[in-house]
Amino acid sequence: MQYTLWKDLKFIIHTMWKHDKLLFVYCGIYTLMSASLPLALLFFPKLLLDELMGDGEVFKVVFLLAVFLIISCTCSFLGTYIEQKCYPRIIRLRFIFIEAHQYTCLTAPYENTESPGFNDDVYAAFRCLNNNSTGIEGIMHLLFQLPAKMISCLGYAAAVCHAQPLLLLLVLLNIVLSYRMKGSVQKKNEKKEPEIVRSGRRSQYLNRVMSELEYAKEIRLFHMADRFLARFYEEKEKEERLHFFIDRNLFSLDFFEAALNLLLTGVTYGYLLYEALHGRISVHGFLMYVAAMEAFTAGAAGMLGNFSFISQKEIGR
Repeated sequence: MQYTLWKDLKFIIHTMWKHDKLLFVYCGIYTLMSASLPLALLFFPKLLLDELMGDGEVFKVVFLLAVFLIISCTCSFLGTYIEQKCYPRIIRLRFIFIEAHQYTCLTAPYENTESPGFNDDVYAAFRCLNNNSTGIEGIMHLLFQLPAKMISCLGYAAAVCHAQPLLLLLVLLNIVLSYRMKGSVQKKNEKKEPEIVRSGRRSQYLNRVMSELEYAKEIRLFHMADRFLARFYEEKEKEERLHFFIDRNLFSLDFFEAALNLLLTGVTYGYLLYEALHGRISVHGFLMYVAAMEAFTAGAAGMLGNFSFISQKEIGR
C-alpha cells in the first residue's frame, strides 16, 4: 500500500477525533489564547506610546495598562494550563498507536518473522512510537499548536504589510528559499533512512543476543565472541557514519538560513531606519514594525520547521 504525507496526517487526525473529541475543543481554546497574547504584545506598546506622546491622560494610561495586564495574564495562564492539561491526553493517544503496532506484530503471518524487510518496518514503526518528542506524538503536539502559530503569523504579516508590502515579499521569498533548501536536504537524508533502520535493527539484535544468558554457553563453546563484537561494531560505525552525513547536511542548511536571515534583517532595518529618519513613520511605529518583522520572521521560521518535521516521514510504514 502506498502511503503519503496527507494520508498519514488524515489517519492521525481521524484517530485523535475518534478517541478524544474533547481534545479538539481544548485546541480551539488554546488557539484563541495563544494567538491573542503575541498580538497584544505587538500592538500594546504602540498604543501606549501614542497615548503618552499625545494627551497623556493618567486615566487612559492606567486603563490601557490594566487591560493589557488582564489580557496577558488570562491568555498566558489559560494557554499554559490547557497545553499542560492536554499533554497527557496526547500521550494516551500515542499508546493507542502502540497497541495497534503490537497487535499488528502479534497477528502477522509467521513467515514474516524471518523477513528482513518486515523486521525493518517493525523497527522503523517502533522508532516513531518510543518517545514523546518525535514520531507520531511529536506530530500530534505540533498539530495541537499549529493553528495558534498560523494565526499569530497572519497578524504579524498584516502589520508588516502595513509598513511596506515589499518587506513582506522579502520575508516570503526567504521562506520559499529556505523551504526549498529544506526539501532538498530532506530528500538526501531520506535516502539514508532505510540504511539507518537496517543498521539499527541489526545492532539491536546483536546486542540482545550477546546480552542473553541463554546464548552465553554457545558463544563461548564456538568461540563466536570476537565475531559478534566485530559485527556489532561494524553496524554501529555504519550507523554513526550515516548520522554524521545527515548532521552535516543539516549544518549546511542552518548556515544557509543564517546567511539569508542576516541579509533580510539588514535590508529590513535599513529601510525602516530610512523611513523613520525622513519622518514617514513615527518612532513608536518604527518600534512596532521592527518587532513585527522579528516576530513574523521567527514565527514563519518556526512554522517552516514544523512543516519540515511533519513531512520527514517519521510516522512509520
